Amino acid sequence: MLKLFVKGILLSVLIIPLLSFVIMTTMTSTDKPSSNYGSGTMFDRIATRYDFINGVLAMRMDVGWRQTMVDRVATFLAENKSAKILDIATGTAEVALLLAETIPNADIIGMDPSV
Repeated sequence: MLKLFVKGILLSVLIIPLLSFVIMTTMTSTDKPSSNYGSGTMFDRIATRYDFINGVLAMRMDVGWRQTMVDRVATFLAENKSAKILDIATGTAEVALLLAETIPNADIIGMDPSV
């Protein structure tokens, strides 16, 4: 119970103000989207630090979420000896790599609009 309380305090005191600042400074433009909007260029700019920031903001709960999803996919595909999995918007490929590790007989393709 105390651990959950401490996480709540950390979230409200540290993470939420930081996230609010980032949103206010980077997402307040009312300009028309660029011609390459949706092409992945925004992700290209943050790719090197995305996993770290995601882990911090999610307080590393993202690791458990990914593992739960992969475990469910593995259970669903348990009888399929030649599974094919497409990871759309794979980003840093954390999910695709975890799938490959967990379901070694599957063919996994990751695609992303980023470079």
